[in-house]
Amino acid sequence: MAPSFAWRVFACFLPFAAGYFLSYLLRSVNAVVGPTLAAELHLNAAQLGALTSAYFAAFVVSQIPLGIMLDRHGPGRVQAALLSSAVIGSVVFATAQDAVQLTIGRGLIGLGVSGALMSAFAANNLFWPRERLALVNGIMLACGGLGAMVATKPAQWALDLAGWRPLFAVLAVAAAAVVAHLWFSVPATVRAGTGAVAWRSELRGVVSVFRSPIFWRLVPMSVVSHGAFLAYQGLWAGPWLRDVGGLPPDVVADILLSVSAAMIVGFASSGMIFHAALRAGVRAETVVAAGSLGLAVLQLPLALGMATSARWLWPAIGLFGASLSLGYTWLTQRFPPELAGRVRNGLTLLVSVAAFAVQSGVGGIIVWVGEAPAWIGHGIALSILVALQLAGIAWFLWPRSAPLPPLATAPPPDHTRA
Repeated sequence: MAPSFAWRVFACFLPFAAGYFLSYLLRSVNAVVGPTLAAELHLNAAQLGALTSAYFAAFVVSQIPLGIMLDRHGPGRVQAALLSSAVIGSVVFATAQDAVQLTIGRGLIGLGVSGALMSAFAANNLFWPRERLALVNGIMLACGGLGAMVATKPAQWALDLAGWRPLFAVLAVAAAAVVAHLWFSVPATVRAGTGAVAWRSELRGVVSVFRSPIFWRLVPMSVVSHGAFLAYQGLWAGPWLRDVGGLPPDVVADILLSVSAAMIVGFASSGMIFHAALRAGVRAETVVAAGSLGLAVLQLPLALGMATSARWLWPAIGLFGASLSLGYTWLTQRFPPELAGRVRNGLTLLVSVAAFAVQSGVGGIIVWVGEAPAWIGHGIALSILVALQLAGIAWFLWPRSAPLPPLATAPPPDHTRA
């Protein structure tokens, strides 16, 4: 007898959706909590950037073995084991007394949520009919956007009401509840996995992806654009709005909430826009590059310290930042289907490296400029990022003599993010 719709939702969707919700919440919450951490524990901008970026460092470590472990042990077991690390990390973070302990906690959190989206997609592939996958995956992505929204105004309310330590204690309890749901509700057929995959064969596939000129055509544009967006959306947007914009915490939280809402709109619409543009005869490369170009242009007023534009500028950045996921669509559909997972993981690994470097690097630049006005440190960092993004866009669009393989038409749009 086929499993019912309600059973699929409860046992095969909700625990993974909750895990992805928590992953985005935990990734983004330091944008609100960061100033309080810095003030209470006497952290400078470099320390705040380094400890927050430990999330992405752990992400990098996990990406290559993640795909192999999902194939060997199944998404339920892998996600439960990883998310247990996020439980421990949240407890360490909640009880930390210095930057080192905060960094350890943040790294454990990053490791714990590093498989949230890939595990969810793997479970969806196993338990939902193919004709419903695009819808189910889209709803899953929206759950991540909701997590980013909760990391703004609601997180600010919790911070004002109880402080950051109880906030992370509650997040630890929530993550533990999701772990229990994964272990006891996800069907054994999901937890059992889909069979062993030879490590040597898997690594050969990874090497073939990294040796492909098509992969490296997208990488410079994608990793810098993603790195800049993730670093600011996950941390530095809050300090920019406070220090450059001169806005109070409640207004900062409102604007960050609007950024997350714009991201959800971007996730929901970017795939439709992509396919509509292709049907209208627009080159896929032009559509993909448009998101990065829009993001780079929107960062210029930030670099110039134009605080009066903050209320509309940051939501627009959220909208264009969500569209960066089209790079995954473009890239995975240029490779054979059997390599799609390794393509996603390879690009995610490099995006995570970039996000780690940018998030910590911005803090280092702010410390380096010292007592100068706050907009100068951000201005230098953003100017460098914009220049690198424009160079990456030029590299991506530069004509090549070798033609690109045609885009695959069968797979649904893939909005995988780091």
